[in-house]
Amino acid sequence: MSRPEAQGWCPTAFHPMMSGDGMLLRVRPQFNRLSLEQALGLCGIAEQFGNGLIDFTSRAAVQIRGLTPASFTKALSALQSLSLVSQTASHEALRGVLLSPEWQENDLTYRLTQALYDRLDELP
Repeated sequence: MSRPEAQGWCPTAFHPMMSGDGMLLRVRPQFNRLSLEQALGLCGIAEQFGNGLIDFTSRAAVQIRGLTPASFTKALSALQSLSLVSQTASHEALRGVLLSPEWQENDLTYRLTQALYDRLDELP
């Protein structure tokens, strides 16, 4: 299998990319984890607004495929209601923090990452 051709930018929830099966948007969950409610909601959003396909990237992101321009804004709103996407594009652009999958609630990794998330407005 060959590697897909790079398109020049990474899609986000606010800036999807056109692909062969429609628009593709990328979700980067905080702390690289999904709650059960978020996982089920993500599946529902993919089925309702896309083609039902979900991809997992090598950098802890989730991609929803097959969106249309009309369904994209509805999907974005639904993702925001599940706290899977920031309320602004500028915050979403800074949200891609990769963590060890072994972090625990309130450990140093969690506390440092939360501090970064809390100060997104201060980052360049």
